[in-house]
Amino acid sequence: MKELKGTEKQIAWANKIVEDNMEILKREVSEFKERETRENCSYKILTDKIEKAIVEIEKSEYTAAWWIEHRGLATAYLQKIKR
Repeated sequence: MKELKGTEKQIAWANKIVEDNMEILKREVSEFKERETRENCSYKILTDKIEKAIVEIEKSEYTAAWWIEHRGLATAYLQKIKR
């Protein structure tokens, strides 16, 4: 991910937010892959969408303020794709 722009406090807070959001998304991919094995079914469409979101976050150029304002991004995104 590109270096965030903002005040020192904003950047520290935003980095934690990004880290938390990435952890949520990666954990969800892992859980879907475990379910595939356990349930003998495919969640490839969902895991592909989540992995695409991870890549987009990694190459994003958002500011620290943007991340602070959108700190629930991962949860909102997962709710949307699970519908």
